[in-house]
Amino acid sequence: MRKYKQVKEKKVTYDLDEWREVERRAAKLKMKTGTYIKRISADGNISMCDMGLIADLIKEIKIIGCNINQIAHKANELNSIHAVDIKELFMPYFKSKPIHAAVDKTLRYILNPDKTSELLYADSINCFTDVQAAYLNMKQVYEHFSGRSFTECKSQTGNSPIKALRKMRYKLDT
Repeated sequence: MRKYKQVKEKKVTYDLDEWREVERRAAKLKMKTGTYIKRISADGNISMCDMGLIADLIKEIKIIGCNINQIAHKANELNSIHAVDIKELFMPYFKSKPIHAAVDKTLRYILNPDKTSELLYADSINCFTDVQAAYLNMKQVYEHFSGRSFTECKSQTGNSPIKALRKMRYKLDT
């Protein structure tokens, strides 16, 4: 077995205008020109995600994590929390429903002011409550982490990936 992989070197000549365009595109993607040329020639396209749009979400997730750690620390310190109590708080009230396709239509339905008393009963967790912003954010995160298109149609075999989760809260009758 070879210790080093085999490589092929190829000399490519650009005129000055073409080279400036290559440099401009590489700079736009914050890449070195050689890396840009290699990626664009081997892959055919380069996808860049502006993770700055979800920086606020990441910050909120970190805050939630800190809050959970503080609650756990206090519960361990006082020895006063029981699994039954947690189950009573959360289990009867929430139901999850996976969304495999038509996320935009589902968001429009969920955030319809006529169905939610002017959005009084609509809320979100680490997500925007504006339909367009929520959709674009979900699309960007899904495509970045899954490497798949967010708009691909639902599979006929029923093995489509989950693109979003809808959490529904129910009020128990007492």
